[in-house]
Amino acid sequence: MANILVHIELSDRVATPRSLAVLNVARAIASELGATVHALLPCENPPSYERDDTIATLSRHGADKVALVTGPSLVEPPLHATHGEAIAAACNQIKPRLVLFAGSPASDELAARLATQLGANYFPNARVEDGPAARPGRAEAGEPEPGTGGFQLVSEAFRRQYLARSPLRSAGRIVVATIIELAAPRTVAADDAEVVVIHAPSASTPHVRVRGRRPAPSAELACARIVVGGGNGLAPEAAAQLPRAATALGGAYAHSRSLATREQGEPDRQLGLDGLGTEAELYLALGISGSDRHLAGLAPRTAIVAINSDAKAPIFDRAAFAPCADAAQALGELLGELDGER
Repeated sequence: MANILVHIELSDRVATPRSLAVLNVARAIASELGATVHALLPCENPPSYERDDTIATLSRHGADKVALVTGPSLVEPPLHATHGEAIAAACNQIKPRLVLFAGSPASDELAARLATQLGANYFPNARVEDGPAARPGRAEAGEPEPGTGGFQLVSEAFRRQYLARSPLRSAGRIVVATIIELAAPRTVAADDAEVVVIHAPSASTPHVRVRGRRPAPSAELACARIVVGGGNGLAPEAAAQLPRAATALGGAYAHSRSLATREQGEPDRQLGLDGLGTEAELYLALGISGSDRHLAGLAPRTAIVAINSDAKAPIFDRAAFAPCADAAQALGELLGELDGER
């Protein structure tokens, strides 16, 4: 593997923490495989050259080279209509064997379209593991032979019942992946990356105008470390406090099917087999009974804290911590504690 390309997503002209965390991952892979890490930086105007400018930041987080492509259409947020041709041009010039995106609503569109253009293997919502060890309780697709070791891309398929694995060392063609389940970014190198200017054609639709923004629940839930879920055991006034609790905890919020059915929850935040899935480390389930269809939306590693007034609720069999209590009252006390900390 000669080159690894990491797409850098900007927010207010600053590299997002998730993009920097993917750079850390790419640096670890490159060190083992003897590859060069290119950080692809599409932006409207070249960044300034200062001690803590964007290029120095990318270098300190693992980039050997910063591939800079500029143009009037490369404004935030990154869309295929504005950024697609520039990213494809960078791939044609750098010829990477692995292209990594940080999991986000923008990367879901960009990565899928790029994989189609390049005829690449596509791994959406994947994580990177070092070594062949599998997580228990899941069927394996494409598991490497024992003793091969090395980094692998792991993603879920078929309603989260199977794990698809691809050893990077033996990848036969270009691999494009969006990476979730990331640690906090950290400095791993010096700020001496080489800058390479990429010449890309102007986008065919350079004058895209952003009329408004709203978060995509699917991406938010997929990437959140903490998810606060509400179910039929929450009264309407308590269910309305779920977004506030999720924000205070730095996570996302979701609903059970029953809460969405009674129109007190948002249908596009329904967690479970009939809705969305999450890789969260912690799931705070408030007033949720815990049907198999609902719990199918959780990753096996997700720890469950369940609060329910029904001592026989099925979710208690899966929960790591399960107080039998009034969920609405517990939510109110939690919000009071969090407000006090602020």
